[in-house]
Amino acid sequence: MISSRWISCCGIACLCLLSHEGISAATLVVDAATPYVAADGLCSLTEAIDNANADSLVHADCPAGLGDDTIELTANLVLDGTQIFAANGPNGLPSITSTITLAGSGYSLSRDPAADSFRLLHVAAGGDLSVNRLDAANGLVDTGFDNGGGIYNLGVLTVAESTLRNCRVASIFPSGGGIYNEGHLTILNSTLSGNEAADDTFSSGGAVYSALGSMLHATNVRFEHNVANQAGAVFAGGDGTIIQNSQFIDNEGRESAGALLLFNNLGGNSHAVFNSLFENNHAAGNGGAIASGSKSAELFGNEFRNNAVTQSGAGGAIFNSGGDMVITASRFETNRAEATAVGGALANVALGTISLAGSVLDSNESATLGGGFYTVLAPVFIRDSLIIGNTAATGGGLYQAGSNVDGYLVHRSAFIGNSASVGGGAVAAVGNQTVARIFNSTIAENTAFSFGGGIFLNGGGRVDITHTAVVANDSTEFINSVGGFSAFAGTTVIDSSIIAYNIQEDCSATNNSSSLGFNITTGPAGGIPPDRWCSFIPLQATDLTATDPLLAPLAANGNIGPSRLLAEGSPAEAAIPGGCPAELEGVDQRGVPRPEGACDIGPVSRNSADLPLVAFAEAGSEIDTEGSAVVPHIVNLVVDNTAGNLDAPSPSLPLSLHVRITGSAAMMKDYSTGLAIPTVLVVDAGNWPAPGASAVLPLDFSVIDDDLAEGNETIELAVLLTGPGLLGAQSTHTITIIDDDSAAIACRGFYPPLQRHRFISRPSQGVIPVKLELIDAAGNFLTDANLAAPPRVRVVDPGEESFGAQPRENHDLIPVGNSNAINAFAFNAAEQLWEYRLDTSQFPDAGTYEISIYSGDLEEYQIDTAEQCYQRFTRR
Repeated sequence: MISSRWISCCGIACLCLLSHEGISAATLVVDAATPYVAADGLCSLTEAIDNANADSLVHADCPAGLGDDTIELTANLVLDGTQIFAANGPNGLPSITSTITLAGSGYSLSRDPAADSFRLLHVAAGGDLSVNRLDAANGLVDTGFDNGGGIYNLGVLTVAESTLRNCRVASIFPSGGGIYNEGHLTILNSTLSGNEAADDTFSSGGAVYSALGSMLHATNVRFEHNVANQAGAVFAGGDGTIIQNSQFIDNEGRESAGALLLFNNLGGNSHAVFNSLFENNHAAGNGGAIASGSKSAELFGNEFRNNAVTQSGAGGAIFNSGGDMVITASRFETNRAEATAVGGALANVALGTISLAGSVLDSNESATLGGGFYTVLAPVFIRDSLIIGNTAATGGGLYQAGSNVDGYLVHRSAFIGNSASVGGGAVAAVGNQTVARIFNSTIAENTAFSFGGGIFLNGGGRVDITHTAVVANDSTEFINSVGGFSAFAGTTVIDSSIIAYNIQEDCSATNNSSSLGFNITTGPAGGIPPDRWCSFIPLQATDLTATDPLLAPLAANGNIGPSRLLAEGSPAEAAIPGGCPAELEGVDQRGVPRPEGACDIGPVSRNSADLPLVAFAEAGSEIDTEGSAVVPHIVNLVVDNTAGNLDAPSPSLPLSLHVRITGSAAMMKDYSTGLAIPTVLVVDAGNWPAPGASAVLPLDFSVIDDDLAEGNETIELAVLLTGPGLLGAQSTHTITIIDDDSAAIACRGFYPPLQRHRFISRPSQGVIPVKLELIDAAGNFLTDANLAAPPRVRVVDPGEESFGAQPRENHDLIPVGNSNAINAFAFNAAEQLWEYRLDTSQFPDAGTYEISIYSGDLEEYQIDTAEQCYQRFTRR
């Protein structure tokens, strides 16, 4: 059996909504159009909260509260400020002081934009509020030192299947545009968008501010278009923040932390971010996506794309300062440090420590220092990783500097195809007494304009190169430049390495440098100097100059980065008497055990080691929700050793398979899995498939069928490996969940009739009624009880004559006065129809507009496009 090992993080794999175990409960149905107290025989939201808080009949219009109460909405509600409730600032509703579930049923709760400022909800220190399937919007706090534009939480708050949008805090030192949390906050399967902490100097947490001493868990949450001075989306200042399977898209930190700021965790629990996507976030200063000043943080299986620091500071994707950060099985692509900023993907400063393992830095860019990675006065450990195609002025792949910091280590990694417009195409090491150690690694095909196409050392530091290949690097644009390794000022110690095939000289070093022997450098003679050996380094008797090491081309030979194998007859083979040094941990760059006895020069041993191929058995599979929730769906990840000849990997470096789980389906909502999160599958001596055999790693998933009408959803699996294996072409697998309850929308008469073009010239003609009938595949009517969210309206200008092709979404449209108080579809039970009225006066420009119907924000369901559910109107 293949073993599974993972890092436990507060039971994150089992995170779910737990019901309150009260001995009694009441359900209070809100049927009043006004949210406030009125003696009208109808239950308002304010009356329901008062009764639930008091567990008594405070207002006769609603049932009495009784224990853990549920309040159900039946329509959209707009708070106009008729009543204001004071608690940590102005609130639109009474503070929650007991245990309450607010069942939104897909309806909205919003502040009237014309009303005075107040937030929507407040949870007191003894309160416990669960918000389910609610669309909450437009909260505003802009006075004094008040925080939390949408919700202020001092107790226990759970937000599930909901949206929180367009909330704003603009007070003095404002924090938490969407939510301000001083208690326990859990967010599940929700979206926080367009929220803002609106101060250009001191604001924090555009979507969420989780204060010191608080707790935050977020699963399957989409944070998009949120803004703050620091922490555009989330300020995580509590202890042991957990974020998993979430998306941070287009958030902005005006100063720092475009998406997420990790801070404090003085209680000892590490912040954790798993299986999440950070894309198109940006900050003016440090941390285009994440900035961390916490004691410890763990990141696993994340993807960072197109994030940027745009002015100064550091870390296009991540900035770390003063704490320990462990990054595993993550990808960084096309992140940028623009203007004077440094560190295209990663930046590490001020005695912070970053440990990067099993990860890829690809095509990141800095206009100054460190295209892939920048570190100064702070230890860095890079293991089993690939740094490829990054660019900068100095240090295309890695720029490291500092004083008296003996903590720069590159091990079993590859720097391929990086470039610098000045020096250090792959690595630039700068600074007094900086000590950088590179061993068991390949530095190949990197370029620099002047100094060190592969490695550049300057400023009096030291670089130790051990069992490493610095090959085929280029620095041809500058007279007397050095393609391989250039120690312009500092100390170099070269041991058992191959420095060969570089354009211009292989290496050049100062007279403080030395050889420990068993190094190979190439010819032919006639270079500068003729043997192309490092100037000022005395030769040892075991060094081979003007010698072809006979290396095979660069290729994927095992582990995460490419390497160059020893060709037949290579002088590097078995050249060193006795065993290899202990720091190699018994393996070469690929993770293949080095043969006992004589040791090979360079990062790759003579052990040919035909390695197992790791791939999913299939590129994709399907789960039919009908009855599939009982039987787990198995996806097979295969370790195919049928053509392999390796008996087992080294105990020090087993084959570790890191499985990233993402997709449109929500974990713990649409499916469950027996896998731990994060998922690390370990193949070692105890379960390694023997040569000629294969091992199958079953990954199990079970659908959670919620009987909602939803469209097909996906679970996307991707695997990265570290250790002695090769990744096959099928390194990803997509599970498609087919929803048998998916709905078809049939248009039972737009009014005027379907597709009849309507011309509007007077305000009295400005209302268009829309009526729809929803049916499932079996012809059954779908009511508000069947759908997690009502259908939505979208209006576009096909001719792009007024507001362009950007659509006006349902929540941006203006309701039709008294004729329709709700700003969404409402279900008419008598007619079995969904109804909406569109006020066309909000489109004052002349032109043709198209009304179409789409699925709700909170749940997706299929639209029968063959029914052509659209209507056009023209304003003259």
